[in-house]
Amino acid sequence: MKNKTKMLSIVLAIVMILTSVSIGVPTFAASKPNATQITSIKAVDNGFKVKWKKKSCTGYQIQYSTSKKFAKKGTKVLKVNKAKTTSKTVKKLKAKKKYYVRVRTYKTVKKKNYYSKWSANYSVTTKAKKGSSSSSNNSSAIAIRSVSYITGKNYGFKVTWNKVSGAQGYKVECSQDKNFKEFLYSCEINNGNITSKTFTENKDGIDTDAAAITTWYFRVKYYDKNFNSKPWSKVVVKDSYEKNDYTNLMNNAFNEMNITSSMTDIQKIGAIQNWIGNHWEYAQNKNYEDAFDTYQLAKYGYGACGQFAENFVYFCNKANLKCYVISGSRKITTGDHTWNFICVNGEWYNYDCEPGVAGFYSYTRKINDWSFNNDCQKIIDSNVPHGTKTIELNNCLRPLCPSCTITHG
Repeated sequence: MKNKTKMLSIVLAIVMILTSVSIGVPTFAASKPNATQITSIKAVDNGFKVKWKKKSCTGYQIQYSTSKKFAKKGTKVLKVNKAKTTSKTVKKLKAKKKYYVRVRTYKTVKKKNYYSKWSANYSVTTKAKKGSSSSSNNSSAIAIRSVSYITGKNYGFKVTWNKVSGAQGYKVECSQDKNFKEFLYSCEINNGNITSKTFTENKDGIDTDAAAITTWYFRVKYYDKNFNSKPWSKVVVKDSYEKNDYTNLMNNAFNEMNITSSMTDIQKIGAIQNWIGNHWEYAQNKNYEDAFDTYQLAKYGYGACGQFAENFVYFCNKANLKCYVISGSRKITTGDHTWNFICVNGEWYNYDCEPGVAGFYSYTRKINDWSFNNDCQKIIDSNVPHGTKTIELNNCLRPLCPSCTITHG
Protein backbone atom coordinates (compact mmCIF):
# COMPACT_ATOMS: atom_id res chain seq x y z
CA MET A 1 0.00 0.00 0.00
CA LYS A 2 2.87 2.25 0.86
CA ASN A 3 4.47 1.65 -2.56
CA LYS A 4 1.18 2.38 -4.37
CA THR A 5 0.81 5.67 -2.51
CA LYS A 6 4.36 6.64 -3.40
CA MET A 7 3.82 5.80 -7.07
CA LEU A 8 0.59 7.84 -7.19
CA SER A 9 2.39 10.82 -5.69
CA ILE A 10 5.08 10.63 -8.37
CA VAL A 11 2.49 10.50 -11.19
CA LEU A 12 0.59 13.49 -9.77
CA ALA A 13 3.82 15.48 -9.49
CA ILE A 14 4.67 14.81 -13.16
CA VAL A 15 1.20 15.88 -14.27
CA MET A 16 1.46 19.13 -12.28
CA ILE A 17 4.84 19.90 -13.84
CA LEU A 18 3.57 19.29 -17.39
CA THR A 19 0.46 21.42 -16.93
CA SER A 20 2.51 24.29 -15.55
CA VAL A 21 4.76 24.43 -18.66
CA SER A 22 3.65 26.60 -21.55
CA ILE A 23 4.12 24.67 -24.76
CA GLY A 24 4.91 26.97 -27.69
CA VAL A 25 2.30 26.20 -30.30
CA PRO A 26 1.91 28.90 -32.94
CA THR A 27 -1.54 30.46 -33.05
CA PHE A 28 -1.61 30.35 -36.84
CA ALA A 29 0.59 29.04 -39.58
CA ALA A 30 2.82 31.64 -41.20
CA SER A 31 1.64 32.29 -44.74
CA LYS A 32 1.77 34.95 -47.36
CA PRO A 33 -0.95 37.61 -46.99
CA ASN A 34 -3.30 38.51 -49.84
CA ALA A 35 -1.96 41.00 -52.36
CA THR A 36 -3.39 44.51 -52.55
CA GLN A 37 -4.15 46.77 -55.52
CA ILE A 38 -3.42 50.42 -56.14
CA THR A 39 -6.70 52.33 -56.44
CA SER A 40 -5.30 55.74 -57.38
CA ILE A 41 -2.08 57.64 -57.79
CA LYS A 42 -1.82 61.42 -58.07
CA ALA A 43 1.08 63.76 -58.72
CA VAL A 44 1.86 66.45 -56.13
CA ASP A 45 4.64 69.04 -55.87
CA ASN A 46 7.92 67.12 -55.98
CA GLY A 47 6.17 63.87 -55.20
CA PHE A 48 3.03 61.76 -55.44
CA LYS A 49 0.17 60.38 -53.36
CA VAL A 50 -0.75 56.70 -53.74
CA LYS A 51 -3.82 54.87 -52.40
CA TRP A 52 -4.47 51.12 -52.21
CA LYS A 53 -7.05 48.58 -51.06
CA LYS A 54 -7.17 47.65 -47.37
CA LYS A 55 -6.16 44.04 -46.63
CA SER A 56 -5.86 41.79 -43.57
CA CYS A 57 -2.15 42.10 -42.80
CA THR A 58 0.41 43.73 -40.53
CA GLY A 59 1.27 46.56 -42.92
CA TYR A 60 2.38 47.52 -46.41
CA GLN A 61 5.51 48.23 -48.45
CA ILE A 62 5.61 50.93 -51.12
CA GLN A 63 8.30 50.66 -53.75
CA TYR A 64 9.00 53.48 -56.19
CA SER A 65 11.65 53.83 -58.84
CA THR A 66 12.77 55.77 -61.90
CA SER A 67 13.30 52.36 -63.50
CA LYS A 68 10.33 50.58 -65.06
CA LYS A 69 11.95 47.27 -64.06
CA PHE A 70 12.69 48.54 -60.53
CA ALA A 71 16.44 48.23 -60.94
CA LYS A 72 18.40 48.50 -57.70
CA LYS A 73 19.75 51.93 -58.62
CA GLY A 74 17.05 54.56 -58.29
CA THR A 75 14.63 52.31 -56.37
CA LYS A 76 13.44 52.96 -52.81
CA VAL A 77 11.07 51.19 -50.40
CA LEU A 78 8.85 52.74 -47.75
CA LYS A 79 7.07 50.89 -44.95
CA VAL A 80 3.57 51.50 -43.58
CA ASN A 81 3.18 49.76 -40.23
CA LYS A 82 -0.63 49.89 -39.90
CA ALA A 83 -3.05 47.72 -41.87
CA LYS A 84 -5.78 50.37 -41.68
CA THR A 85 -3.58 52.97 -43.41
CA THR A 86 -4.33 52.87 -47.14
CA SER A 87 -2.55 55.93 -48.53
CA LYS A 88 0.88 57.51 -48.51
CA THR A 89 2.27 60.80 -49.78
CA VAL A 90 5.88 60.65 -50.92
CA LYS A 91 7.71 64.00 -51.19
CA LYS A 92 11.16 65.48 -51.75
CA LEU A 93 11.47 63.82 -55.16
CA LYS A 94 12.73 65.35 -58.39
CA ALA A 95 10.25 67.67 -60.06
CA LYS A 96 8.67 66.69 -63.38
CA LYS A 97 10.22 63.23 -63.10
CA LYS A 98 8.48 59.96 -64.00
CA TYR A 99 8.32 57.35 -61.24
CA TYR A 100 6.99 53.80 -61.22
CA VAL A 101 5.10 52.71 -58.11
CA ARG A 102 3.87 49.41 -56.68
CA VAL A 103 2.59 48.18 -53.29
CA ARG A 104 2.54 44.87 -51.44
CA THR A 105 1.29 43.62 -48.07
CA TYR A 106 3.29 41.93 -45.33
CA LYS A 107 2.42 39.87 -42.27
CA THR A 108 4.69 39.52 -39.24
CA VAL A 109 4.75 36.14 -37.51
CA LYS A 110 7.24 35.52 -34.69
CA LYS A 111 9.29 38.54 -35.72
CA LYS A 112 9.51 37.26 -39.31
CA ASN A 113 7.89 39.10 -42.21
CA TYR A 114 5.97 37.31 -44.98
CA TYR A 115 5.27 39.31 -48.16
CA SER A 116 2.55 39.12 -50.81
CA LYS A 117 3.10 39.63 -54.52
CA TRP A 118 3.58 43.19 -55.72
CA SER A 119 0.58 44.99 -57.16
CA ALA A 120 0.52 46.08 -60.79
CA ASN A 121 2.97 48.88 -61.60
CA TYR A 122 1.63 52.43 -61.96
CA SER A 123 3.50 55.45 -63.29
CA VAL A 124 3.25 59.07 -62.23
CA THR A 125 5.11 62.24 -63.19
CA THR A 126 5.78 64.57 -60.28
CA LYS A 127 4.82 68.24 -60.36
CA ALA A 128 7.14 71.20 -59.95
CA LYS A 129 6.46 73.73 -57.19
CA LYS A 130 5.17 77.05 -58.44
CA GLY A 131 7.88 79.64 -58.45
CA SER A 132 10.70 77.09 -58.61
CA SER A 133 13.27 77.22 -61.36
CA SER A 134 11.92 74.03 -62.91
CA SER A 135 8.40 75.43 -63.25
CA SER A 136 9.05 78.96 -64.37
CA ASN A 137 5.95 80.50 -65.95
CA ASN A 138 7.81 83.09 -67.95
CA SER A 139 10.92 82.11 -69.92
CA SER A 140 12.35 82.09 -73.42
CA ALA A 141 12.09 78.31 -73.80
CA ILE A 142 8.90 76.41 -74.55
CA ALA A 143 8.08 73.18 -72.70
CA ILE A 144 4.96 71.16 -71.97
CA ARG A 145 4.35 71.20 -68.22
CA SER A 146 1.63 68.56 -68.10
CA VAL A 147 -0.82 66.46 -70.10
CA SER A 148 -3.80 65.48 -67.97
CA TYR A 149 -6.91 63.41 -68.62
CA ILE A 150 -10.38 64.78 -69.21
CA THR A 151 -12.99 62.24 -68.14
CA GLY A 152 -16.75 62.13 -68.03
CA LYS A 153 -18.98 62.40 -71.08
CA ASN A 154 -16.11 63.22 -73.44
CA TYR A 155 -12.71 61.65 -72.99
CA GLY A 156 -9.71 63.77 -73.90
CA PHE A 157 -6.60 65.62 -72.76
CA LYS A 158 -5.65 68.99 -71.37
CA VAL A 159 -2.20 70.20 -72.46
CA THR A 160 -0.48 72.88 -70.36
CA TRP A 161 2.81 74.64 -71.13
CA ASN A 162 4.93 77.45 -69.71
CA LYS A 163 4.33 81.05 -70.76
CA VAL A 164 7.10 82.39 -73.00
CA SER A 165 8.11 86.03 -72.61
CA GLY A 166 7.18 88.05 -75.69
CA ALA A 167 5.26 85.22 -77.36
CA GLN A 168 2.48 86.37 -79.72
CA GLY A 169 0.83 82.97 -79.86
CA TYR A 170 1.30 79.21 -79.80
CA LYS A 171 0.65 76.13 -81.90
CA VAL A 172 -0.29 72.84 -80.22
CA GLU A 173 -0.42 69.42 -81.89
CA CYS A 174 -1.43 65.95 -80.74
CA SER A 175 -1.28 62.78 -82.78
CA GLN A 176 -1.40 59.00 -82.60
CA ASP A 177 1.63 59.09 -84.92
CA LYS A 178 4.97 59.87 -83.23
CA ASN A 179 6.07 61.61 -86.45
CA PHE A 180 2.94 63.82 -86.46
CA LYS A 181 2.05 62.89 -90.05
CA GLU A 182 -1.16 60.90 -89.52
CA PHE A 183 -4.09 61.18 -87.09
CA LEU A 184 -2.96 64.76 -86.45
CA TYR A 185 -4.97 67.38 -84.56
CA SER A 186 -3.57 70.91 -84.52
CA CYS A 187 -4.60 74.21 -82.97
CA GLU A 188 -3.31 77.76 -83.47
CA ILE A 189 -3.65 80.10 -80.47
CA ASN A 190 -3.30 83.82 -81.25
CA ASN A 191 -2.81 84.93 -77.67
CA GLY A 192 0.53 84.80 -75.87
CA ASN A 193 -1.15 84.69 -72.45
CA ILE A 194 -3.00 81.43 -73.04
CA THR A 195 -0.99 78.43 -71.82
CA SER A 196 -3.36 75.48 -72.10
CA LYS A 197 -5.49 73.66 -74.65
CA THR A 198 -8.06 70.86 -74.34
CA PHE A 199 -8.59 68.18 -76.97
CA THR A 200 -11.89 66.32 -76.62
CA GLU A 201 -13.97 64.11 -78.88
CA ASN A 202 -16.80 66.48 -79.73
CA LYS A 203 -14.92 69.78 -79.79
CA ASP A 204 -11.96 68.87 -81.94
CA GLY A 205 -12.94 65.67 -83.71
CA ILE A 206 -10.24 63.79 -81.86
CA ASP A 207 -11.04 60.11 -81.45
CA THR A 208 -10.57 59.69 -77.71
CA ASP A 209 -13.61 57.53 -77.04
CA ALA A 210 -13.47 54.04 -75.59
CA ALA A 211 -12.18 52.55 -78.87
CA ALA A 212 -9.04 54.67 -78.74
CA ILE A 213 -6.96 52.32 -76.65
CA THR A 214 -3.80 53.88 -77.97
CA THR A 215 -0.83 56.17 -77.26
CA TRP A 216 -0.82 59.91 -78.02
CA TYR A 217 2.03 62.32 -78.73
CA PHE A 218 2.00 66.05 -77.89
CA ARG A 219 4.16 69.06 -78.80
CA VAL A 220 3.90 72.85 -78.72
CA LYS A 221 5.79 75.80 -80.20
CA TYR A 222 5.47 79.59 -80.01
CA TYR A 223 5.68 82.63 -82.28
CA ASP A 224 7.96 85.47 -81.17
CA LYS A 225 7.20 89.22 -81.23
CA ASN A 226 7.91 89.28 -84.98
CA PHE A 227 5.60 86.29 -85.49
CA ASN A 228 8.51 84.03 -86.39
CA SER A 229 7.91 80.34 -85.69
CA LYS A 230 10.22 78.83 -83.08
CA PRO A 231 11.27 75.16 -82.69
CA TRP A 232 8.94 72.58 -81.30
CA SER A 233 9.10 71.60 -77.65
CA LYS A 234 10.17 68.17 -76.53
CA VAL A 235 7.47 65.61 -77.39
CA VAL A 236 5.41 64.32 -74.47
CA VAL A 237 3.99 60.79 -74.74
CA LYS A 238 0.85 59.69 -72.87
CA ASP A 239 -1.45 56.70 -73.14
CA SER A 240 -5.11 57.47 -73.61
CA TYR A 241 -7.25 57.28 -70.49
CA GLU A 242 -8.90 54.18 -71.92
CA LYS A 243 -5.60 52.42 -72.59
CA ASN A 244 -4.27 53.29 -69.14
CA ASP A 245 -7.45 52.06 -67.45
CA TYR A 246 -7.62 48.93 -69.64
CA THR A 247 -4.00 48.02 -68.85
CA ASN A 248 -4.53 48.50 -65.10
CA LEU A 249 -7.72 46.39 -65.13
CA MET A 250 -6.08 43.56 -67.06
CA ASN A 251 -2.91 43.60 -64.95
CA ASN A 252 -4.91 43.53 -61.72
CA ALA A 253 -6.93 40.61 -63.07
CA PHE A 254 -3.77 38.71 -63.97
CA ASN A 255 -2.34 39.27 -60.49
CA GLU A 256 -5.47 37.70 -58.99
CA MET A 257 -4.79 34.49 -60.98
CA ASN A 258 -1.62 33.81 -58.94
CA ILE A 259 0.21 32.36 -61.94
CA THR A 260 3.86 31.46 -61.34
CA SER A 261 6.72 30.46 -63.64
CA SER A 262 6.84 26.98 -62.06
CA MET A 263 3.35 26.11 -63.31
CA THR A 264 2.81 23.82 -66.31
CA ASP A 265 1.15 25.16 -69.47
CA ILE A 266 -2.19 23.53 -68.61
CA GLN A 267 -2.05 24.87 -65.04
CA LYS A 268 -1.55 28.40 -66.35
CA ILE A 269 -4.42 28.02 -68.82
CA GLY A 270 -6.61 26.62 -66.03
CA ALA A 271 -5.88 29.61 -63.78
CA ILE A 272 -6.72 32.04 -66.59
CA GLN A 273 -9.86 30.15 -67.58
CA ASN A 274 -11.11 29.86 -63.99
CA TRP A 275 -10.74 33.62 -63.46
CA ILE A 276 -12.59 34.34 -66.72
CA GLY A 277 -15.42 31.99 -65.71
CA ASN A 278 -15.81 33.75 -62.36
CA HIS A 279 -15.75 37.33 -63.69
CA TRP A 280 -16.83 37.57 -67.35
CA GLU A 281 -19.97 36.61 -69.27
CA TYR A 282 -20.75 36.25 -72.95
CA ALA A 283 -23.16 39.01 -74.04
CA GLN A 284 -23.08 39.94 -77.70
CA ASN A 285 -25.70 42.68 -77.54
CA LYS A 286 -24.62 44.57 -74.41
CA ASN A 287 -23.17 48.00 -75.18
CA TYR A 288 -21.79 50.84 -73.07
CA GLU A 289 -21.23 54.46 -74.04
CA ASP A 290 -17.93 54.80 -72.22
CA ALA A 291 -16.35 51.47 -73.16
CA PHE A 292 -16.58 48.79 -75.79
CA ASP A 293 -14.54 46.08 -77.50
CA THR A 294 -11.79 44.60 -75.27
CA TYR A 295 -12.06 47.54 -72.87
CA GLN A 296 -15.77 46.87 -72.31
CA LEU A 297 -15.06 43.25 -71.36
CA ALA A 298 -12.29 44.28 -68.97
CA LYS A 299 -14.33 47.08 -67.38
CA TYR A 300 -17.86 45.66 -67.24
CA GLY A 301 -17.36 41.91 -67.68
CA TYR A 302 -19.54 41.51 -70.78
CA GLY A 303 -18.36 40.86 -74.31
CA ALA A 304 -18.51 38.69 -77.42
CA CYS A 305 -16.16 36.05 -78.79
CA GLY A 306 -13.69 38.52 -80.30
CA GLN A 307 -13.19 40.40 -77.05
CA PHE A 308 -12.75 37.15 -75.12
CA ALA A 309 -10.11 35.91 -77.57
CA GLU A 310 -8.16 39.19 -77.60
CA ASN A 311 -8.11 39.48 -73.80
CA PHE A 312 -7.17 35.81 -73.48
CA VAL A 313 -4.07 36.53 -75.59
CA TYR A 314 -3.21 39.43 -73.24
CA PHE A 315 -3.23 37.06 -70.26
CA CYS A 316 -1.30 34.38 -72.15
CA ASN A 317 1.43 36.84 -73.08
CA LYS A 318 1.89 37.76 -69.41
CA ALA A 319 1.98 34.04 -68.51
CA ASN A 320 4.60 33.34 -71.23
CA LEU A 321 2.20 31.20 -73.26
CA LYS A 322 2.29 31.40 -77.07
CA CYS A 323 -1.19 32.27 -78.29
CA TYR A 324 -2.92 33.88 -81.28
CA VAL A 325 -6.41 35.08 -82.22
CA ILE A 326 -8.12 33.11 -84.99
CA SER A 327 -11.31 34.19 -86.81
CA GLY A 328 -13.27 32.09 -89.27
CA SER A 329 -16.49 31.86 -91.27
CA ARG A 330 -18.63 28.72 -91.27
CA LYS A 331 -18.40 26.74 -94.52
CA ILE A 332 -21.84 25.15 -94.41
CA THR A 333 -24.05 27.42 -92.31
CA THR A 334 -23.72 31.19 -91.89
CA GLY A 335 -21.96 32.95 -89.07
CA ASP A 336 -18.51 33.98 -87.91
CA HIS A 337 -16.60 33.11 -84.77
CA THR A 338 -13.33 34.04 -83.08
CA TRP A 339 -11.21 31.81 -80.84
CA ASN A 340 -7.56 31.14 -80.00
CA PHE A 341 -4.69 29.05 -81.32
CA ILE A 342 -2.41 28.13 -78.42
CA CYS A 343 0.75 26.13 -77.80
CA VAL A 344 0.59 23.52 -75.01
CA ASN A 345 3.66 21.42 -74.28
CA GLY A 346 5.09 22.20 -77.70
CA GLU A 347 1.93 21.36 -79.68
CA TRP A 348 -0.70 23.72 -81.12
CA TYR A 349 -4.41 23.50 -80.39
CA ASN A 350 -7.61 25.38 -81.12
CA TYR A 351 -8.98 26.78 -77.88
CA ASP A 352 -12.15 28.65 -76.91
CA CYS A 353 -12.15 30.62 -73.62
CA GLU A 354 -15.85 31.59 -73.48
CA PRO A 355 -17.14 30.17 -70.15
CA GLY A 356 -20.07 28.28 -71.70
CA VAL A 357 -18.09 26.60 -74.49
CA ALA A 358 -14.57 26.62 -73.04
CA GLY A 359 -12.06 23.95 -73.95
CA PHE A 360 -9.71 22.52 -76.53
CA TYR A 361 -11.03 21.66 -79.98
CA SER A 362 -9.56 19.11 -82.35
CA TYR A 363 -7.54 20.52 -85.21
CA THR A 364 -9.60 18.75 -87.89
CA ARG A 365 -12.95 19.87 -86.47
CA LYS A 366 -12.07 23.55 -86.64
CA ILE A 367 -10.17 23.44 -89.93
CA ASN A 368 -12.75 21.35 -91.79
CA ASP A 369 -15.74 23.42 -90.65
CA TRP A 370 -14.33 26.92 -91.09
CA SER A 371 -12.65 29.05 -93.75
CA PHE A 372 -10.01 31.66 -92.84
CA ASN A 373 -8.46 34.80 -94.22
CA ASN A 374 -4.81 34.75 -95.31
CA ASP A 375 -3.43 36.01 -91.98
CA CYS A 376 -5.23 33.38 -89.89
CA GLN A 377 -4.41 30.61 -92.36
CA LYS A 378 -0.75 31.59 -92.17
CA ILE A 379 -0.82 31.35 -88.36
CA ILE A 380 -2.35 27.87 -88.53
CA ASP A 381 0.05 26.59 -91.21
CA SER A 382 3.23 28.04 -89.72
CA ASN A 383 2.74 26.86 -86.12
CA VAL A 384 3.27 23.12 -85.92
CA PRO A 385 2.95 20.36 -84.84
CA HIS A 386 -0.82 20.36 -84.39
CA GLY A 387 -1.78 18.51 -81.22
CA THR A 388 -4.18 15.56 -81.02
CA LYS A 389 -4.58 15.19 -77.23
CA THR A 390 -7.71 17.35 -76.88
CA ILE A 391 -9.55 14.79 -74.72
CA GLU A 392 -6.64 14.44 -72.30
CA LEU A 393 -6.15 18.22 -72.06
CA ASN A 394 -9.84 18.89 -71.44
CA ASN A 395 -9.85 16.23 -68.72
CA CYS A 396 -6.89 18.00 -67.09
CA LEU A 397 -8.60 21.38 -67.48
CA ARG A 398 -11.92 20.51 -65.79
CA PRO A 399 -10.69 20.32 -62.18
CA LEU A 400 -8.60 23.48 -62.66
CA CYS A 401 -11.55 25.68 -63.63
CA PRO A 402 -14.75 24.51 -61.93
CA SER A 403 -16.39 27.84 -62.78
CA CYS A 404 -16.53 26.87 -66.48
CA THR A 405 -18.31 24.14 -68.39
CA ILE A 406 -15.68 22.25 -70.40
CA THR A 407 -17.97 20.72 -72.99
CA HIS A 408 -15.48 19.29 -75.45
CA GLY A 409 -13.47 16.08 -75.43
